[in-house]
Amino acid sequence: MAMKTAIRQEAAERLTDTQLTARTQAGDMVALEALMRRHNRTLYRTARAILRDDAEAEDVVQEAYLKAYAALGSFRAESKLSTWLVRITANEALMRRRKSARAAVVVPMDAAGAGEQWEEPMSDEAGPERNALGGEMRQMLEKRMDGLTDDHH
Repeated sequence: MAMKTAIRQEAAERLTDTQLTARTQAGDMVALEALMRRHNRTLYRTARAILRDDAEAEDVVQEAYLKAYAALGSFRAESKLSTWLVRITANEALMRRRKSARAAVVVPMDAAGAGEQWEEPMSDEAGPERNALGGEMRQMLEKRMDGLTDDHH
């Protein structure tokens, strides 16, 4: 059985996107798998370029495949399948980025809110003072992040 599947996968890899799309619409999951393997790298790179987060990009690609599969019957082949898939992926990534931007909470880093003092360095040049203040800022941020509720993580 595994040998037959491997042979079918090899054969599917040689088909065009149009042929694979038609077979996928007919319920051929080997054809769908071949399409996904063929376009996965491009879709992941598209999502990753927009979101700058590996896990989010993977989620977006999965969601894009689900949406594409559900809408495959409406694909009119006026453009290449890869263009259509990239557009679905980009739209999904952009929607996700907008949602996360709206959900972002700004926590002030002032002395009153943190109970700590933050001083600007006297110089923008690298050196011991800049390193020490960078360490202090990291500690303040970690302390603040530890105090966030689960809703803000």
